[in-house]
Amino acid sequence: MTRAGTLCVLAHQDDEVAMAPSIARAVAVGHPVHCVFLTDGGGKGDDPEVRNAESRTVLARLGVTRENLSFIGTDLGVPDRALFRHLDRVFAELERQTRSLEFDEILCIAWEGGHPDHDASHLIALAVARRTGLLANAWQFPIYNARNTRRFLRVMSPIPGGETRARRLRFGDGVRFACLGLSYPSQRLSWLGLLPGMFFRLAVLRREAATRVSVDAVKRRPHQGTLLYERRYGVSYAEFRPFADEFIEKSL
Repeated sequence: MTRAGTLCVLAHQDDEVAMAPSIARAVAVGHPVHCVFLTDGGGKGDDPEVRNAESRTVLARLGVTRENLSFIGTDLGVPDRALFRHLDRVFAELERQTRSLEFDEILCIAWEGGHPDHDASHLIALAVARRTGLLANAWQFPIYNARNTRRFLRVMSPIPGGETRARRLRFGDGVRFACLGLSYPSQRLSWLGLLPGMFFRLAVLRREAATRVSVDAVKRRPHQGTLLYERRYGVSYAEFRPFADEFIEKSL
């Protein structure tokens, strides 16, 4: 049976900006979009309910209905930066919720070493894709990483390798999507750093890039060199890897 719909698997309440053009495109052709958030987003003392409200507002602007949003991380109390420690129970809840949904496409955050929650959410999205037979139509979207840079970060820059799908944007749409970052006042400082790179990718280059997911890729380090989350978020790859390996062995 063909299942017309899109499932977006997200770590935090603002990650949807990475795939906003694809969300808007799906809505425009009448495909329902379901978005699930896997952590409470409460890092740095942020209020999860404030962050949930911000994402509801942005996704409503993109045409996603309120009833198609699920805040699993808030419901389960999964803290920011700790999703990799809760892979099994979050996947079990996501699997339970998605069994009644109809979708033929999965969108997720890239395996890129940017944030430990991003990489953990990627593993869970892969497990859903395998369970539903959608690995061939599951796409990952980069947000930020530190590949080949010691001090700075790369914004919306895919890690080389794998099949990449590039779509051209109109300039006005690129500006609109890039400026969605201004709609998260609780994350103002983070978005001030990300907006220039996002504006360059979406409005100047007018390009949305996604890469097909790969089970083989997650068995390896996202890239050589220090990962951004090791440098910035206090989580080492050596700490993350055993949880990932255990989940991969059981669910992938």
